[in-house]
Amino acid sequence: MPSKRRGKRSRNPKQFTTDEAQTASLLVGEGFGACHTSVRRADKIYRYPQLRIAMCDKEALEPASRVFASPIKKHKEKRLICPRHLYPPDGKGIYYVAKTGHPAQKIIGRLQPLLTKEFIRNGKKPKNDAHYPRNLRAGARSTIRIVRRAASMERRVSLLSFG
Repeated sequence: MPSKRRGKRSRNPKQFTTDEAQTASLLVGEGFGACHTSVRRADKIYRYPQLRIAMCDKEALEPASRVFASPIKKHKEKRLICPRHLYPPDGKGIYYVAKTGHPAQKIIGRLQPLLTKEFIRNGKKPKNDAHYPRNLRAGARSTIRIVRRAASMERRVSLLSFG
């Protein structure tokens, strides 16, 4: 007697598109989540979640570009990163797709069933900016130092004027 199944289980219950599945695999393999720091005023430092996928092959980033709804951008470097035929003319750069803020949170919420537990666990930990190249880290730190100095100078001036 054949077994009776009450209902068919769907293989794709959330109806993920091919682009979303490819983007999830790119995020796990090549991408990372980070905390993007932005200085908008002299006394305020804003931090936003950021998703970023960087790789030499521009064609492989096209599904992620469609899911992120942002263009594929270039990041130039002084050293050789990619093979010359993938990043013309000299191979000194890399292509990337990034999304920052609330849209990045929405993407993670949508793709969460496709992401690995390790990726999600690493995304919940507070991260410093160690994964950025040294020149970008130094720039962010010096900007933060300048902002802090300006704030402390303002406090000193206000104490002197009212004291």
